[in-house]
Amino acid sequence: MGQLRVKEIEEFIRKGVPGARSDGQGLTLTLSMKGTATWVLRYRYAGRPREVTLGRYPELSLAEVRLESTKQRKALLEGKDPAHEKKVARTALVTGLTVSQLFEDFLSRRSKELRLRTLAAHRQLFDKDVAGVIGSRLASDVGPEEIVALMRKVAKRSYSVAKRLWENLSVLFSYGVAIGACKRSPMADLRPRSVLGKAPPRKKRIKLTLIELMTVCAELPNLGVVNRLAILILLATCVRKTELLQANWSEIDLKRGRWIVPEDREGNKAARAHIVPLAPQVVDWFRELQSISGTTGPILPPQATSWRRTSNHMSRSTLNVALNRLPDSVRRFSPHDLRSTARSYLRDLGTRDDTIARALNHSLGGLDEIYQAGDLFEERRAALTNWAQLIDDAHRGKAHDSSVLPPLLRVTTAQSLHQHTVTLQ
Repeated sequence: MGQLRVKEIEEFIRKGVPGARSDGQGLTLTLSMKGTATWVLRYRYAGRPREVTLGRYPELSLAEVRLESTKQRKALLEGKDPAHEKKVARTALVTGLTVSQLFEDFLSRRSKELRLRTLAAHRQLFDKDVAGVIGSRLASDVGPEEIVALMRKVAKRSYSVAKRLWENLSVLFSYGVAIGACKRSPMADLRPRSVLGKAPPRKKRIKLTLIELMTVCAELPNLGVVNRLAILILLATCVRKTELLQANWSEIDLKRGRWIVPEDREGNKAARAHIVPLAPQVVDWFRELQSISGTTGPILPPQATSWRRTSNHMSRSTLNVALNRLPDSVRRFSPHDLRSTARSYLRDLGTRDDTIARALNHSLGGLDEIYQAGDLFEERRAALTNWAQLIDDAHRGKAHDSSVLPPLLRVTTAQSLHQHTVTLQ
């Protein structure tokens, strides 16, 4: 042993030609196609050639690897197989992983293939519902009864969250079985339906009638200036609530009439940045917001003093609370119902389905998604301009007589408005 020198090793690595260099007595430095230098000890055990990886260079220096090689060869003289001993030690280490440690190991392995937002969502769900319950338990000791109790507790709060957590934990424990952290997944014999029960009926999305739309617009000033503008922008741009709440002025180009929602924005479910055309009315609403919140930083700063300590943006509940203050003459609806309302009226205004899908930042699905490569920006601009005009007319109480409404819809809306007026009298 002792054939290699540090300068020789450095020169070998610098050239980058895959191969191997021997230091004697089976200790070998290998260089991969990717330029990774690895120390390997080659030996014979029970008459068969074997090898064990000792570490990488330069993390493991020449002097250090020689000491480790001597140690491994001594074990070999004692009748032990170094490669087998290393495998046994690794297995013992893995079987001692807690659920939280298994989760961290799993995330580290998936970090290169998952988007940052997806990783953050996995972590948030685990930290909130799993870490404090079974996080400190050995993964090999977790039983089905613990999974059932955990999942039913989450399901009481939200069935959809419980279903998502079920999928995450199923993958996590399958990974645990694959690496030897547990012999069998505690979820192997469980089925979501038997644990979570039947899924509750999905909430039907609301399309506000033109009368309701005019009522909402008339009441918006009573909700506060910022809330009024936020709701109008949300309605006119078709974006998701979190996409607006977390928006910054750097994303908005009022001169060109466009807003770029970043790819990694929470709420943006498409794997791409979303460019939103801004109709003239929407540009005016943004300018009014600028006069309140300034031209830099968050578009919608937090309103509550307590929320300012934890976030630079408006609270998620602010707009929901504001909408609940509308009069009883309007059906209860959430900010997300503004998207379904916009979708329905875009269709009423004659907008093509693919343009509507792009306006909502949805995938077209199937072959349409493959062959319709463009973002239909100009088509969306025209459609959202008509939609903003209808909202503006509703704001002035003239939605029933809007120039963008198809003639038939204008007639039926006028009749509904007349009947509504008679009923109120």
